[in-house]
Amino acid sequence: MSDDFNKQFLELQRVFIDNLPERKQRINALLSQLYSNELQQNIVINLHREVHNLTGAAGCYQFKLLAAESRKVENYLSGVLGNNQVFLQDPKWQEQLGFYIAGLTKLIDEEVK
Repeated sequence: MSDDFNKQFLELQRVFIDNLPERKQRINALLSQLYSNELQQNIVINLHREVHNLTGAAGCYQFKLLAAESRKVENYLSGVLGNNQVFLQDPKWQEQLGFYIAGLTKLIDEEVK
């Protein structure tokens, strides 16, 4: 790869890392809304979209561990959306989702350091 391309790619990676705290905040805000809101399906859809975007960007910028962890959350949310009547009636699904997101936010914190 050319030096110019490498410099541009490294700059894009830096911007991605700089934006991780904001992404983390949006994910955590949606999780908080999910715990306190009756309109859960819309929140799950927005949370899925946010995590999906993080998964794609992390993979694009070669943050493989972050992409893999966010993919776990994305897949779990896809399951929730696919079977929302089953999941939304079981209070433990939010606990499991919280566990997955805690792992994801820990990785985000490690990347930002």
